[in-house]
Amino acid sequence: MRADPNGKVPTPGAVFRHLGCRPRCGGCFPAVIDIIHEKSSEETEASKPGTGPRKRAVGR
Repeated sequence: MRADPNGKVPTPGAVFRHLGCRPRCGGCFPAVIDIIHEKSSEETEASKPGTGPRKRAVGR
């Protein structure tokens, strides 16, 4: 989705449509937005020379 040549900003609704799903109440949208931003920053960091993907700590 992010590799789309049109360069559209992914939104929670677009993510659900891409997955072929419909959200029931939208209560998960804040979490989806956080994931979108997290992935965006990971891609930005990975595209910089000399940096690789970060490992995430598992929450306990």
